[in-house]
Order: sequence, then C-alpha cells, then structure tokens
Amino acid sequence: MSSGNDWNKRNRDKATAATRRWRERNPGWQQRERETAWKRLYGLAPADFYALKREQGAQCAICEDENGGKELDVDHDHATGRVRGLLCRRCNIVLGMVDRVSIEKVVGYLAHPPAERFLDLAREE
Repeated sequence: MSSGNDWNKRNRDKATAATRRWRERNPGWQQRERETAWKRLYGLAPADFYALKREQGAQCAICEDENGGKELDVDHDHATGRVRGLLCRRCNIVLGMVDRVSIEKVVGYLAHPPAERFLDLAREE
C-alpha cells in the first residue's frame, strides 16, 4: 500500500497547489500551530505568552531587539522545562549553546583570552 507521501512525490505540482489553496482558505494557521506548540512543549497558554510578551515590551529579554516583527522564541530551562522568557532567534540559539558550558567560563574567557596572554608574553621576549 502506498502512502500519501508517495502521491505527493509523484504529483508534486498538484500537491503544492493543494497546499497553497488550503493555506489561503485557512488564514492564521501558522499562528494557531505556534500557539498549540507553546502549550504542548512548555505548558504555556497563548494568553500567558502574550502577557509575557507585553511585560517584555515585545522585545528580546537579552538584546532588547524587536525581532524584525517576527514572533519571539520561548526560552526554557532544558533541565526543568521552566519557561525563562522570550528571546529573538539569535539570542535563543546563543543561549542554547552556552547552556552546555558554564557561563562563568565564557565570561572568564572573554575577560582573559589565552591568546592575549600568550601574545603579550611573546612581545616581551
């Protein structure tokens, strides 16, 4: 038995046209999908998301950018699942990377880069 996915592959133009028609008949579908994901992934009701967004002035909680009109990402602690705030995509990605490394180590590195110490010693010789 073939799947719908096989049909989509064989009938790419028809599938694309059908998707386009469905999206035109269902305005706001992307926002509804986002709201469903907030609830499913973070236990965050849409009303709570929008209240938090208002509280943050519709800006990223770190860089205070308005995210070019795009929706902010929900930042959460991966260990506890607890929502921390709303971030622009760039800050959310950076914070996700820093979560794996001690923030103190990152700050220490930026304050005292190893190359700076090495290059200063090399210049003294």
